[in-house]
Amino acid sequence: MTKLMISTPFRAALRGCLAALSLTAAALLGVTPALAQEPIPPPQHSAVDANGVDLISGVMSVTSGLNSIGPGAT
Repeated sequence: MTKLMISTPFRAALRGCLAALSLTAAALLGVTPALAQEPIPPPQHSAVDANGVDLISGVMSVTSGLNSIGPGAT
């Protein structure tokens, strides 16, 4: 039975290629985003003037108590 003889420079090149391939596969498959973390939403700013208008968005912001017509339930 004959033993397959592989030259030393070829073995070194083969090991280098296998190491590069395994590092590339580990880098591509091992990098995943953190799924448990959600991005922080930007803060919501509002500047409401005395007339109830938001000066940033221009939307009327009405905050009033409960309005009803007629006798209320007591």
